[in-house]
Amino acid sequence: MSVAAIAMAALISSCGSKTEAPVPDYGNNYGDLKYKINGVKDLTMERIGEGTMQLSIERTSGKIEDIMMAVRNLPAGATATFTPITIGKPSFNTMLTIKCTRVKAGTYDVIVRGSSQSSGFTDSTMTLTVLPYSNAADGLIGLFREQAACTQGGNVGDTVDVEKDQTTQNRVNFKGLWSGVWSNVIYANLNPADNTLVIPAQSINGVTFSGNGTFDDNTIIISYRVAGATVNDTCTSTLSRL
Repeated sequence: MSVAAIAMAALISSCGSKTEAPVPDYGNNYGDLKYKINGVKDLTMERIGEGTMQLSIERTSGKIEDIMMAVRNLPAGATATFTPITIGKPSFNTMLTIKCTRVKAGTYDVIVRGSSQSSGFTDSTMTLTVLPYSNAADGLIGLFREQAACTQGGNVGDTVDVEKDQTTQNRVNFKGLWSGVWSNVIYANLNPADNTLVIPAQSINGVTFSGNGTFDDNTIIISYRVAGATVNDTCTSTLSRL
């Protein structure tokens, strides 16, 4: 074959072939952010209690942008906090604390959620199990406003401090009941099976207190008697949590 023929064949072959366009390589910083929420676990606590978990927010691909952490479907009385940060650029670590304050006993499906502009929501699920109080007195600790009608003393409207007895299970101490004086301490025994209480006869500063009632986390209703040399008072009282 002549040199001219060879050149012509090469030209024809070149014109008949297609050159593929190069595919750009954007690396793993391109596209919607994708990430994992590691460390989510189930928690169990009493109606007043708290639990923690160390979370690792791990970026797997995509652009780097802020992720905002949140917790969804918590029951009433439960709160969630992230320490040290709620919002950050992955990868980062944060501690999740879930705290229960007189939460109703039960089992709750909770969502730990991350959200970012490009990828929307990323969810991880956990179970929060809330147990009844091991000591019913834990549910009554705090300040209450007493509104009472008394046969001898008239209306009572004082602040009462309710404390857990440190030595006897299911017992509370009322500071300021009837008198409004916190140095006067009256104890009551709680029955968590039916949410009733009994104030056994006890002498405080020369008068005897006795009574009974019912309770829940936020309201205590008591009928009690105060008897002494110069006192013979019978009261119907409602204590409401402040």
